[in-house]
Amino acid sequence: MWPSADASLPENGGVFGQGFFPDENRPPTPPPSSAFAHAPLSPGTVARIEQSRLQALARLEARKAARLAEDEERRRREAEEEAAMRADEEATRAMGDDDDMRADEEAAREMEAAMRADEEAARDVEAAMRVDEEERRQDGGAGGHRAGHGDASLPGSHHPVPNDTSAAMKRAREALARGEHVSPDDMMQLMMADDDVDGGNAGATSGEWDAVGKLGSKAPMDEDEMFM
Repeated sequence: MWPSADASLPENGGVFGQGFFPDENRPPTPPPSSAFAHAPLSPGTVARIEQSRLQALARLEARKAARLAEDEERRRREAEEEAAMRADEEATRAMGDDDDMRADEEAAREMEAAMRADEEAARDVEAAMRVDEEERRQDGGAGGHRAGHGDASLPGSHHPVPNDTSAAMKRAREALARGEHVSPDDMMQLMMADDDVDGGNAGATSGEWDAVGKLGSKAPMDEDEMFM
């Protein structure tokens, strides 16, 4: 009877650890694994190893490419954000510049309007002066201190001077000559009299005007009342 497959067991006639065959007939012991390092490999094994290496390299390159793409995308987003911030700052500065420009333009328009108003007022004054000068020429050279056109009670009108004008003017002249108080009525008659009105009452001379000026606050009426 043939021994069992496990010939190393004692019940099978073998010696534990030795097997059924005697030493001289035992198969050779396989060499250690290091002995296969220089053993030739089959073409299929070489191909599989090369394929695995290429696949590992491909995965490595793919991971590197993915990281590069992520870095590039991050840099692109940062650049876009920075550009947006610069654009916002520029827009803010532009808005500030626009406000300044609008304020300057508004100030220029206001100044121009004020200048036009001044020019218009100057033209009005000039026109009024021409009209007054024309009226004086038509009145035969009437004095510049006119009072109440058409008012018969005041000198310088188109009506004869009242009969008491000469007496009032005389009193005013005498008071001025003495440097004394002059009544408002007498002063008015003298200051507002025209040279060419009826009755031959000559208006105040330059000396009398100087005397009025020297009286100053002694005069009982102010300048606005005097030249109404």
